Amino acid sequence: MILLCRRGWGTMECVSQPVGTADAEGSGGVVSPGPEPTRADHSPLKKTVRDIALSMGVIAGIIFLVLIVTWRPQPDPVRALDPVPAAQTAQIAADFPILLPRLGPEWRATSARFEATEESDQLPVWFNGWVGPDDQYAAVIESPNDTESFIEEQTIGGLPAGEMDDPAPATPGWEAYVSPSNGQRSLVGTESGVTTIVTGTLDWPQLIAFRDSLRPV
Repeated sequence: MILLCRRGWGTMECVSQPVGTADAEGSGGVVSPGPEPTRADHSPLKKTVRDIALSMGVIAGIIFLVLIVTWRPQPDPVRALDPVPAAQTAQIAADFPILLPRLGPEWRATSARFEATEESDQLPVWFNGWVGPDDQYAAVIESPNDTESFIEEQTIGGLPAGEMDDPAPATPGWEAYVSPSNGQRSLVGTESGVTTIVTGTLDWPQLIAFRDSLRPV
């Protein structure tokens, strides 16, 4: 408030008036301007940055929803199969007993075929591969071929186990081999004109147990 006074004939009259207003008759009162109104910040740059941030948030949300909808659990890389049908078919054509191992449920057959190989002299070869606990691998192989080249092919260039500082337990009628390239162990036996090979990444006792589980189909 401010005090405005005016002098009359022999009198003086004073009145109070709010700040920011002037005496209606220009009596010399001081005018105090009121506060300036606050202006909203409508900067084009800030508006653009805000719009970009909102757009990126929307896009990120859409991508997240798409990933949730389309995500699928990764399948087991080992494709299991039933080797019995292939073994029965092979037995019809083979003139020797087709063998299958009798293993626990933790083992899965991954291959079963009856066909010639490069070193089998066009003679058919029964091959049945398995994957077991800890992804260990084992296979049984049968063929009328008993040549050195065929055995070398199936044992991955295997050498006698004694020469590889990996001696096998005594296995009458079977010879033990170890591949110098990957350490794969093999047992090779020949009976009645048929060569049987059990091979894999198992240790010797496990490989012998795999061999002992073999039964005719």
